[in-house]
Amino acid sequence: MTRMARMLLVAVAALSISKIAHSDQATAVDTKADKAVLAAVVSLQCEGKGRGRVLLSSKPLAPDAMHEGHPDGVTSDQSAGLRSRTEATVALPKDIECPRVRVVPYAKLKAAFDRPAKHPMEFPVPAGVRIPIGANTGFTDTFPGIGVLLRLSMPVYSETKDTAVVYFSEDCGGLCAHGEYVQLERVKDRWRVVRRIEAWTS
Repeated sequence: MTRMARMLLVAVAALSISKIAHSDQATAVDTKADKAVLAAVVSLQCEGKGRGRVLLSSKPLAPDAMHEGHPDGVTSDQSAGLRSRTEATVALPKDIECPRVRVVPYAKLKAAFDRPAKHPMEFPVPAGVRIPIGANTGFTDTFPGIGVLLRLSMPVYSETKDTAVVYFSEDCGGLCAHGEYVQLERVKDRWRVVRRIEAWTS
């Protein structure tokens, strides 16, 4: 091997190492921002008290075509980026919950929905009877006292990384469900919610 070829190989190796280090650093920054943004969205649930405790699925969820809506202020690029990031992510970051919100592994949540209820409801239900989350599944048997099932997408960021958008859906049983987009902005290394946009309701 000539001296020139060896120098070229060394230069390529150094460039590759530099790219890997830069990628790892960028990933660390993204992870820190994701955690802060999602914790700010979860904090919206921490303020409410009327509907009981909240269960948050560990698996992120993007809106499907039926629930995406056409929210004013959320671009098609943001929606596409949000879906892409969410579909490529296995689990939400850790430590984003608050005392009212508990994260549950997706496998445990799925198993609860796949099991039949110990005491199934008969339909139609009388007026005034509340239909629980996952009626006639094992959800209530597995998670008693839960008033809201929350699902979050991963955030999508502006090019300047100082604004973000997150989608979330709430299920509180029966026809009590809705989805929202949340817009956030970064102010002095803290993320705060600046706008909530309803995507759908039932």
